[in-house]
Amino acid sequence: MLGGNLSGSPNKTNGKIANMDEKLTVNDVAKILGCSPSLVRRGDMREALGGFRVGKRGIRFYSHKVAEYIARNAFSASVQPESKPRQRIRNSKNLTSGHELW
Repeated sequence: MLGGNLSGSPNKTNGKIANMDEKLTVNDVAKILGCSPSLVRRGDMREALGGFRVGKRGIRFYSHKVAEYIARNAFSASVQPESKPRQRIRNSKNLTSGHELW
């Protein structure tokens, strides 16, 4: 592992990636992104993050690809779309004088 510490985990500073040449595990990427490891393992996420297989079962991610993904998908407070309250869709019909009950 390039530039890693003896414990085998990547060098991260406050959740940010310190060494851009490092290979990260699924759990490391999940902690950085703040999501579950199962989401990171999904095929579309693995492709978006530039993941690759190591052996039969292992998945690794280059830290610079994860940083690119974060930069590409980051929204600042001014860029986020405004949230509008959604109208509730009623599935029942209104009863009027045209119905058989009246």
